[in-house]
Amino acid sequence: MKIKKFILAIFMVFLFILIPFFSNCVFSKYVIDSQNIVAKINIDRCPPQIKLLNIENSNKNYEGYANKNHIIKLKFKVIEKNILINNFNSKYIKFMLDDNIIYPNSIKIDLLSHINDEMIYSITLSGINGNGTLKIYFPEGVIEDKSNQKSKSEIFNTNIKIDNISPISIFKENLLDTGKSLATISSNEYIRPIEGWNLSNNNLELSKEFSNIIYYPITITDFAQNTSKVYVDIKNATFIKLNYTTFDYDNKLKLVPSGSISGENTILSNSICKSEALFINYENSLNPYLLQGRVFVYTYWGEGANAYCKYSEEPYNHGYNPSKYGWRDNSTDVSAYVSKKVCMQFGGSGLNYKNTSCTNKYNPIPEDIASKYLYGISAVSFSLKNYSEYSVVYQTYVKDVGWLACASDGKELVYAYDKPISAFRMNIVPKSDKQYLIDFWNKDIGTNNV
Repeated sequence: MKIKKFILAIFMVFLFILIPFFSNCVFSKYVIDSQNIVAKINIDRCPPQIKLLNIENSNKNYEGYANKNHIIKLKFKVIEKNILINNFNSKYIKFMLDDNIIYPNSIKIDLLSHINDEMIYSITLSGINGNGTLKIYFPEGVIEDKSNQKSKSEIFNTNIKIDNISPISIFKENLLDTGKSLATISSNEYIRPIEGWNLSNNNLELSKEFSNIIYYPITITDFAQNTSKVYVDIKNATFIKLNYTTFDYDNKLKLVPSGSISGENTILSNSICKSEALFINYENSLNPYLLQGRVFVYTYWGEGANAYCKYSEEPYNHGYNPSKYGWRDNSTDVSAYVSKKVCMQFGGSGLNYKNTSCTNKYNPIPEDIASKYLYGISAVSFSLKNYSEYSVVYQTYVKDVGWLACASDGKELVYAYDKPISAFRMNIVPKSDKQYLIDFWNKDIGTNNV
């Protein structure tokens, strides 16, 4: 009996323990499903990136070179969505020439666009002093994201050579068997071409043939657009010979070569003498009649007057000689010998001599008028019969006015028809070099420079 009661007690204990278990797992009517978000985490494994997109250089056609006057514009892309720190500025970004840090005079940084995870920046530089290859240095951490990843340290080479040193050039003349001179200009660095000159394949030497004596400066420009001047100084060419002289009371009729001043002593002594006659010797075996000219002669006797040159006894008249629309060249009979050379003669000596009269009017010049030297050549025009290769340039000096602006290729050069000239110069030049000579001579406009 006792055993049965013990077994029953044990069964009741087990039943009491197991009933809650079976009621939850087997007999429950509802099941509750519950989820809890502990943390929301964005995984960013890509550090910020900076890429160079393109480079612009204001030195067009020579984009691989620049100097302090050029503007260089660079465009960069920054790739990063979760930016924490942005140091894309001129205080953080560095600029270098070769391995040296530099500080351009002007640095402008602009944000051009910001779309999604990309930003486009432009960096504009100017006033870059020094010499070397331009590089852009981005230290580590220009851009830092929210996961503390930093853009890497990087140097971008623009391959633009910054050059602020002017080229050094040397001129040399070599007389050829033809009578022409070969001019060469050698430089210590690459130089740009010049119209009318031949540039060597290595871009270091210019060459050109000249037919006669000439002197003027020419500008040499390197690839970075730095400039220097070198003088073209042809002294020995004889293919074209041009000599001339003006006659005045003090002049001894000495022929001077192309480009030289006839009447230099008149300017230096501030003389009141005027150029009464002009004698020009032009020699060229291929075309002896290429050069032609006319002048306006202002006389005491006035319109319609005729006279004879005291020096050569050749005729001339008041006004245009030979005529307003005519030309005189080597084929005419009006010529004179000066220094044993045959010269074209324009005007005539004796215009300011006392008691001198013209041939068709008896009207002697009074002594008080003759002493004032009021008469002579006041206008000149020279031209070439063929402009395929050459131009002719000429310039006159008027007392108390100075040098007048140059004229060329048939244009009349005159200050006033009653204001004769005191000095004169001219030259025959290659067409491509015409403006160089004009610019050089025109620096004397209004001065007494000799």
